[in-house]
Amino acid sequence: MNPGLIWKFREYCALDADKLQKQMNVSPVLAKLLVQRGIKSGEDTYSFFNKNLDALSEPFAL
Repeated sequence: MNPGLIWKFREYCALDADKLQKQMNVSPVLAKLLVQRGIKSGEDTYSFFNKNLDALSEPFAL
């Protein structure tokens, strides 16, 4: 591990994280991480953890 690296965390809204935590019954840390990644609703959370293979990009289009 390189000790010279500095971790940078995205800003997030604590109210959104608290709301998501209560809505999805997840830990505060997980709610914070999800909100930092732009996931703010229960529906977004469900989609994030339950990916459908049809939603993947066509591999030959890469």
